[in-house]
Amino acid sequence: MAYTLSLLTTAADCDAVLKFANKEKKDLDYRILQLGRSLENYSENNTESDAELLALNAEITGLTSVLATLPLGESWTDNDMKLKKAQYSLYLLNAHMNKNGKPAQLERELELEYANQKLASVTSFLADVTTRKAAL
Repeated sequence: MAYTLSLLTTAADCDAVLKFANKEKKDLDYRILQLGRSLENYSENNTESDAELLALNAEITGLTSVLATLPLGESWTDNDMKLKKAQYSLYLLNAHMNKNGKPAQLERELELEYANQKLASVTSFLADVTTRKAAL
């Protein structure tokens, strides 16, 4: 983008703008670091959640099969309680994955891309103002 650098008429003007832009750059560097670490966590958590999801589904399938063959009694009641616990765990896992899973990871990736683009713009701006300051 072409900036109206002709508005900067003194080195002091340039210094003031450079101070602001450097702070913005530091903030963006920090935000990019945060987002990068956050993405690492999302990726690890998604892998763990996928494995847990498979295990819970297998457990529910197994318990459902067992319950179908057992006569009513203490053993059936124990397995029924295990099934309900597994179904509840699956419900909680799905709720967690909907809130913090793959969609959230994609949102973070988008935020990171925006931050990188903004950082490139700020870096370009800093170079332009520095060049203007040297020309004064």
